Amino acid sequence: METTILAAERVFSRLEGSELSTRNIGLYLTSSEYATSKPVNLANNTDDDSTLAILIEAALADDDVTLFNELYDEVGYARFLDVFADYFGLSAFFIYSAASCLAYYLDAQLEDPEAWADLCDEYLFDSIEEDLWELSWSPTYRNQPLAILYLLHFKGGISATSLLKKCIMHGFSAFYAPLVAIGARFEVDDLYLADHPLTDLRTLLNEGLLDTFKASATPEDWACLTQTFIDLTYPDDETDDETDDE
Repeated sequence: METTILAAERVFSRLEGSELSTRNIGLYLTSSEYATSKPVNLANNTDDDSTLAILIEAALADDDVTLFNELYDEVGYARFLDVFADYFGLSAFFIYSAASCLAYYLDAQLEDPEAWADLCDEYLFDSIEEDLWELSWSPTYRNQPLAILYLLHFKGGISATSLLKKCIMHGFSAFYAPLVAIGARFEVDDLYLADHPLTDLRTLLNEGLLDTFKASATPEDWACLTQTFIDLTYPDDETDDETDDE
């Protein structure tokens, strides 16, 4: 317990002096809890799941694998993973850009890599996580979402295509090219997930969706693509016409 308390004190001290302390953005951890006197009380109450969640979130926010590891050892494998799944999910690593914590999380439970990869894939697309993937809380000095995707693929066993689909769903167009480079494949159905600005749709098509369309799209799919472009471009054209009239 003593090492957990020391690790928590160090993390909370760093959080108190970071840019996160000026933004009350945590799911469970608030900036008022960054004071270094708090972790001692928190660490002595790890039998409470909500308290454990606050400590886990602090480790993620600071990307401190020492505290992450101490909490894991303190409460045990099953309880730690249950609380993590119930309160956070895989999207938490992306939200906080916590690549170091993710690497440890993957190492800690890969006794059966294939079975875990399937479970991980399911968690990644769990409807509970949908809103969380939309958030971006990581401090500006630590921005490594691509590292998270690579870890999930190479170490976590999630297919590049599954990660690509998640990026399409949330408009992370900057990651289309690197994911395709490691083997991701577009599907015709990806068009129906791409409710994004015209530039994102063009990126998606340029990175390989157009080739998929040429190979397997139905007439209805082509009609949907055409209609999508019409819907996306028409408001801009209308604005231009009004400007010209003036």
